[in-house]
Amino acid sequence: ETVSTVESAMLEEMLAAERLHRGETASASRDYQKARTKLENAISIVRETNGIGRAKVDSLIGLEHEFHGIAGGMFRIVDSLSRYGQMRQQKKALELSRSHNQIMSSLDLLRGQVLSRLSSLELSVREINLEKQREITRSIEGVKASLLLLAAAAIGITIMIWLMVERNVSRPIQRLMEEAKTIDTVELR
Repeated sequence: ETVSTVESAMLEEMLAAERLHRGETASASRDYQKARTKLENAISIVRETNGIGRAKVDSLIGLEHEFHGIAGGMFRIVDSLSRYGQMRQQKKALELSRSHNQIMSSLDLLRGQVLSRLSSLELSVREINLEKQREITRSIEGVKASLLLLAAAAIGITIMIWLMVERNVSRPIQRLMEEAKTIDTVELR
């Protein structure tokens, strides 16, 4: 979920920068800020994920800051484009338009690098989760074996108790009954 959130937030930032270039200043700025907040929240989730190496997270955060710096720079360039466009300085507007294209391709390149790093982080998290799952499965199997041994011990103890009761209670009662049969009841009366 975090990977797709980062990807969509970066695309939204790029689209906002592109829309700003086309003159949709107010809505583009608003959408850029929303995408920026969404991206920062997603990156903070990655930062708080346990088991990911600090170097990988720092590398991802560095790329994200570079992306933000370039995307924010896009807003400055578009502002300059609009000012120079109003002054009708075609040469300067053409230079700024080329800068815009370079920045957009740089943003796309950085987005690819961030997604590549996120994929590697995602694989690391999956490996950690698989290891934890294997550990949980081993623990469950150990508990099952312990419960089976406990049940077998309980059955064994129950059988031993039953045999002891049988030998110590039933047999003496049988002997008493046999002796009672040998006693003449007529003489007893």
